[in-house]
Amino acid sequence: MKNKAMSEKEYKINYETMRHYLSAFISKENISNQKNTKHILNILETLPEHLISSLMMLAIKVDEYIPFKEGDFVTFQPTYLMDYDKDIMIEKKLMDSGGNMFGEIINDGSWGSEPFNPYYSVMNVSIFLWKDDEIIRKEIPLQTPKLKLVSKLPNLIQKTYDKNK
Repeated sequence: MKNKAMSEKEYKINYETMRHYLSAFISKENISNQKNTKHILNILETLPEHLISSLMMLAIKVDEYIPFKEGDFVTFQPTYLMDYDKDIMIEKKLMDSGGNMFGEIINDGSWGSEPFNPYYSVMNVSIFLWKDDEIIRKEIPLQTPKLKLVSKLPNLIQKTYDKNK
């Protein structure tokens, strides 16, 4: 059984380890001139940090990664900055017993008008909160690797979502 505490943590790796791991991505049999391997690696290193992180995450992920789509429902661990009453959130089933909240992916966190990027490091998520005796939604940015796809929402959220479509 996987250690939940360990799976929720983030780890940083140093530059040399990252470079060594990225070089393993490059199949030397498919490169005509082996001296170009270092240049390909140098190009990979010019990618934004969030893309390098995504490459690394995909390379070591045991399960197949399924990219998110706009409108997907997700769970996530709330940050300490979020304002909510945990007991009420659990009672109303807006939070599961593991402390995960629910939300809907609105779009990726990029600033441009590019098409949705399912590999972007941040997603804008409309989260479900309880406030003033009703479910409200609040859009916040969340780190993509911390989101988990859910196929079914709790009943109260689903009813509210269906009513407001």
